Amino acid sequence: MDWPVDHFAEHRNNKVGRYAVTTKNLEAGDVILQESPFVVGPLKDSEFVCLACYKTLENPIALCKTCGWPVCSEECSKNAWHKEFECSVFTNCRMKYRIEHIPGPQLECITPLRFLMCIDRNRKRWATEVCAMEDHSTARRLDEKAWDAEWNNVVWFLRDRCRLSDRFTEDMIRKVCGILDVNAFQVPVTHGFVRAIYPKTAVLSHNCVANTQHTIPPDSLILTLRTTTYVSQSDELFSSYTSCLLPTPLRREYLRKSKYFECTCDRCEDPSELESHVNSLHCISCDNGSLLPVEPLHGFKTTWKCHFCGKKMLGNEVAILYEKISKEIEEMESIKISDEKLIAAEQILKSYRLILHPNHAFNIMVYHTLSQLYGRAKGYTLDMIPDTLLERKIFCCQKVLECLSIVGPGQTRLRGATLYELQLALRLTNRTKHEYKELNDKEYEQETERVITMLEECITILEREHHETNEAKLAKMAAKSLDYLLRRPDLSTVNQSEVI
Repeated sequence: MDWPVDHFAEHRNNKVGRYAVTTKNLEAGDVILQESPFVVGPLKDSEFVCLACYKTLENPIALCKTCGWPVCSEECSKNAWHKEFECSVFTNCRMKYRIEHIPGPQLECITPLRFLMCIDRNRKRWATEVCAMEDHSTARRLDEKAWDAEWNNVVWFLRDRCRLSDRFTEDMIRKVCGILDVNAFQVPVTHGFVRAIYPKTAVLSHNCVANTQHTIPPDSLILTLRTTTYVSQSDELFSSYTSCLLPTPLRREYLRKSKYFECTCDRCEDPSELESHVNSLHCISCDNGSLLPVEPLHGFKTTWKCHFCGKKMLGNEVAILYEKISKEIEEMESIKISDEKLIAAEQILKSYRLILHPNHAFNIMVYHTLSQLYGRAKGYTLDMIPDTLLERKIFCCQKVLECLSIVGPGQTRLRGATLYELQLALRLTNRTKHEYKELNDKEYEQETERVITMLEECITILEREHHETNEAKLAKMAAKSLDYLLRRPDLSTVNQSEVI
């Protein structure tokens, strides 16, 4: 069941087609809409997973006693999304799951099949909300390998092997696959990830500086869309289909390949990325300037040029550099929380200190990682690290927050989590400075009030998250810390239990 939408209206224009605006002034954090998914199912390139709870299955694969497809338990075999959809189809056509085959191609048909069956069962919602969703069939057809694989794994399989040619045409199956590719949300659930279609939320256009954020609890899968900043009545609502902590060429490449459109938002068009400089390079020729892309919408085909001395760097050279750094960051992020990971992160910053702008996206990504490692990694826990490394943690948090204020403004999960890390370090350093008379009583009180404000904002942002998430756990710990500070502001202590 969906809820009445009071703050959301759909419009159309020739540039983007459908888009959404607010019907009243909204403060940051206000609910715009809530909706249940039209369809839910496994990811396109799924592992061996239970078709009800999506838990990864190990050999020997457990199979549904009715249809012979993967489920992890008798209880899961009775789950409505399985029993009332593919289970009945596979039982009728006697199509068993082939355990010896790789999972992806076989499970690729599940979500499209559920989608098609949902259309039959909910014609009204299909007609009013879902049918108009973009499928980009022309663009998708250009990838012949993927197009042919889809025909084999979904179209032919459903129409021929599952004997559904009388129910579903090839065009309809292709349309459904396209809608899923272009519009599906990847949703974390208790045991993994699923993809789901939320038709109303999908009306929002993309912008690389969004003013909304959604939450989806893994148990109910009911999406809640909120504003992250103040939005005036009739202003457009935007979501972001990619990470705000990516430079323009990488964001636009992702959107082009996965969403089949070229983003031309204000951020993408601006060489400085709204003065954030997340795509700027340090000029080694003059040491005073920064190299910015001359034509940012041309990706790596453009040239980076210093605004101070005119020094240039070819786009293909930048592409090679970005690929190298991306790989190093990916390798660093694959390491479990440890002193090894922390050292690797600091080494990346050191290696490219004279190449990247201090505010470059790659630096911000690493600062974000370090903001969490200082206080958690072995040998760097809160009860062990010296004040100099607490200051390092503070610096990393501040760099992330400065960047977010431009490219990811407002009440975002990343801001809430970073505020939590920042207040941990500030409480410890403030305490030490007060003890050594670097802060007098009044200054210490002012700094404590600043920490209290951070905790209050952190709680406001993160308490909206599902109770099983790390963000919700941070909100609970922040609430305890806030209560402690309000009762005993003179004892601004921190212990390791405040870190997860």
